[in-house]
Amino acid sequence: MAAIEALAALLEYPGPDVGERLAEAERTASELPPRAAEALKEFIDSARRADLLKLQEAYVEAFDFSKDSNLYATYYIYGDSRRRGPALAKLLSIYSSRGFKPPRGELPDHLAVMLRFLARHGPHPAVARLAAKAADKAAAALRRKGSLYAPLLEAVAEALKNPDFSPPRR
Repeated sequence: MAAIEALAALLEYPGPDVGERLAEAERTASELPPRAAEALKEFIDSARRADLLKLQEAYVEAFDFSKDSNLYATYYIYGDSRRRGPALAKLLSIYSSRGFKPPRGELPDHLAVMLRFLARHGPHPAVARLAAKAADKAAAALRRKGSLYAPLLEAVAEALKNPDFSPPRR
């Protein structure tokens, strides 16, 4: 599902190609449920009004310095406890069973990794639920802070919670 891939790309640190990522997300937004598409449009509009440096600052502020709005799904359940390790291992096992390898150097519970897995090898209800729950929690925290990234996380949560979410099997 191209829209889920596009959401994953927007969850990565914004670089010089951010305009292309925004355009791809806009082009594929019609694949998303209406509430997700609306939230995505809000994010795209805000992101286009910001320059690259502002987007980078907002990204770091939103995801790198806050425990309540990070991009690691299992953190919302286990925090930094030892129980997080088995959950990460379980995700790797799920990915491996479908022939998916997370990017080198990235944890398997990073929301962008989870979205790419679902877009390319889904559906997988447990992975989708975990990612939606994390996105929901991050979105709420970001909305309270007034972050321009809040609508993006809302779009992710809405896309994955929707009962019609069913990326193609490959």
